[in-house]
Amino acid sequence: MQTKKITDGFVVKLDKEEQLVDSLIKFARQEKVDSGSVAGIGAVTNVTLGYFDREQKKYLQRKFDDVYELVSLSGSIATIKGEPILHLHIIISDRNYKVYAGHLFSAEVAVTGEIFVRAYPEPLLRKKDPQFGLNLLDL
Repeated sequence: MQTKKITDGFVVKLDKEEQLVDSLIKFARQEKVDSGSVAGIGAVTNVTLGYFDREQKKYLQRKFDDVYELVSLSGSIATIKGEPILHLHIIISDRNYKVYAGHLFSAEVAVTGEIFVRAYPEPLLRKKDPQFGLNLLDL
C-alpha cells in the first residue's frame, strides 16, 4: 500500500494481492482518519458481496472468484468505540461486461486499486440500530 496526502484527504494505491477492506482499515488507523468518504477504481478478485435482507435482518452473501473490473467503489468511514468502521458498496464487471453490485465484505486486488479518501474534520459515529440490527450513522 502506498499513500499520498492531498488537500482534503489521501490517495491510496493498493497492489496485487492486497486485501482491499483490511488495507483501508489499516490505512484509516495509521492516518487517524475517523470520518470520511471513499471512492475508487481498479481490478479485484475473490470478492464477497452482500445484500441486506430486511425481513431476515441479515446480509445474504455471494462470492465472486474471477477477475473483475472495479467499476466503482464508494462508501464512508466512521467509528465505533474509537475504531474505524467502513461501509462500502462496490460495482464490479466481468469480461462479458456483466455487472454485479452490493455491500462489500472483502476483495483482493487483482492488478491495482486506486482509492481516494476524503477526510472530514468532524467525527462520524455509528451505533447499533434496534430496528435493523445494523451499525448505522448516529448524527
